[in-house]
Amino acid sequence: DGKDKLCATLQYALMFASAGQPGQLNSARVSIARARKVFRVGKPLMSLMPVLATWHPTDPAGLQLLARLKALLMANYFLFDHLVWTHHAGLQTDANALKQTSKVSLYSWMFGSGCGMLLEAVQLVRLSKSTTKRLKEAKDADSRQLVKVEAEATARKRLLTFVGCTLQTALASGLLQVSSLTPRTCGAIGVLNSLLGCYMQWPVAPPAAAKSIKAA
Repeated sequence: DGKDKLCATLQYALMFASAGQPGQLNSARVSIARARKVFRVGKPLMSLMPVLATWHPTDPAGLQLLARLKALLMANYFLFDHLVWTHHAGLQTDANALKQTSKVSLYSWMFGSGCGMLLEAVQLVRLSKSTTKRLKEAKDADSRQLVKVEAEATARKRLLTFVGCTLQTALASGLLQVSSLTPRTCGAIGVLNSLLGCYMQWPVAPPAAAKSIKAA
């Protein structure tokens, strides 16, 4: 997935540089976009894993349904993205089918990312409430500090995911031309989203405060 994110960064950087205009930069962007399809083989099945997961007893049914809807939409996005690749590979030649398939893929991405935004926003609110409750129940300063450290780490991850989903929703709407975003703006958003994805792939060391508390 890291290789895909790096290629995406270059792809959208070229979109930003070319402003979507025909030329060598735009041709290079198209070539990289097509080459990225190789990294996505099997993604539809991987995206469906949350749908098959066991229902968590402490999560509201609505929240779990939203998570499954997001998973279905993202699986649909990758599936139709694969179908777009079959056209570029010469396995199908119907231009109208390519246009419709590409639209379904991008709409699935936009709505799936929108579901992700809502899901992360709700989870951040729930995290805030549960952290407040745990802090009240903590019996000493060390316990409270540990709760804070764990909550901050979880909140940071969810906030980054929320930002990523927001960028993806905006990017998909721009590529679909359902918003007024220009190709250069889409390129800038794509670069930010890809760099964020690379950053989130980077291994994170356990917080030092949590280590010291557990050691004590």
